[in-house]
Amino acid sequence: MKGKLVSLLARFGCTAAITGMTLVSTQAQDLVINELNLITGPNAGQFVELFGEEGMSLDGHSLVLVKSTLLVEEDEYVPEVQAVVGLDGQSLDDEGFLLTEVSGWQSNLVAVVLAGTPVSEFSIGSTPTFDNPVDAVFFGPNGVTPPQMATLVETVYPLASATVYETNNLTTNVLAGPDGLSRTPDGGEAFDQAFVMQALSPGTTNVLPCEGGHLTLNNPADTSFCTDLGPENVFFSHLSDASDAATSLAVFDESTGSLLEVFFGPTIDMEGFGDDTLLVYAISHDVALGQDWSSLDAITTLSGDGCISVAEEPVVLIGKTCEEPACDGGTMLTAGGDPETEACLTEDGALVSFGYYSDAVEGEYVFLVCDDDDNILATTDEPYFDFASFESAGSYHVWGLSYQDGLDASTVSPGMPV
Repeated sequence: MKGKLVSLLARFGCTAAITGMTLVSTQAQDLVINELNLITGPNAGQFVELFGEEGMSLDGHSLVLVKSTLLVEEDEYVPEVQAVVGLDGQSLDDEGFLLTEVSGWQSNLVAVVLAGTPVSEFSIGSTPTFDNPVDAVFFGPNGVTPPQMATLVETVYPLASATVYETNNLTTNVLAGPDGLSRTPDGGEAFDQAFVMQALSPGTTNVLPCEGGHLTLNNPADTSFCTDLGPENVFFSHLSDASDAATSLAVFDESTGSLLEVFFGPTIDMEGFGDDTLLVYAISHDVALGQDWSSLDAITTLSGDGCISVAEEPVVLIGKTCEEPACDGGTMLTAGGDPETEACLTEDGALVSFGYYSDAVEGEYVFLVCDDDDNILATTDEPYFDFASFESAGSYHVWGLSYQDGLDASTVSPGMPV
């Protein structure tokens, strides 16, 4: 997800007072570090993406990771080469990109430098000299003034006044790891630290045509909705780094995984979904979706091309029927709330009282006293029955029957099955 990245803590002071000022190369100034990911996540490891003129040769160039090392006796920080990648023999592709995957790079208080100098000029563990820096990213959370960063700035590009860093912003769902540092649009001025946090796009344009992003309810406190009282619109917000893409919402049955319906735009109608738990996924797309798909990994478009990206996390909703039913058999228990009981045959009878719950408040209710095979032996509309009327011990079932507008007595006469 995209998040505005504010340059951190400008470095104050007269740059003319800095000794050993680095000269900036005038060659290949259309070449920049276009995307950077040092904090790894679930979708990509560490990488540096370059952008410039299509097909540009990178002979004589290197990517250098510079960190700060504390000299204890001198009590000062000095720059040290932690890693270097030579780019000889490589060139930008026909869209102007080059992706370089790396690993083990330090991810705090470092400078990632695109040097117009061959790899042979750098040694791991040594103090670097940059005669031809083409671009650099100063990676740290507290600006250029801390001594660990200041020594990197003075060595690489003394005119730098800001740093950038991969930080989390839960409000906009920006997460270091899934998201990284990107120039948008691609390219720009070298050394300007003009990056935003957004979804990663290693080796391709940072202007994303589609991006699943993050879906949230406009009212996250309300996740349960009636499905039988007419239209019930539920409104969402879809945060995506693909600002020009369209959004559709796919509704799935949680228990079966079945696709129930697809809505265009950030609103769905809960009417007709019944009593169910629903999963709502955001789909980012740049052409109209097809209708011949039933799972997220098989989404189609009407034209057969275009891009599709699905949000990783769904929103969970609860559908419920709210209108009081005309009839509802409900729940049968004893008056004590037990599902079964024993009664002793005595001279006073064997009276058992029933407890029952039914949502059909306007309906009538009758109790069906049955044998073990659920054949009706007797009926009563009172919530109790004297089992001594059977004149023998036995096992019996009692069913509750809810009805309206009369009941055909022949269907519940003794001997009839439930």
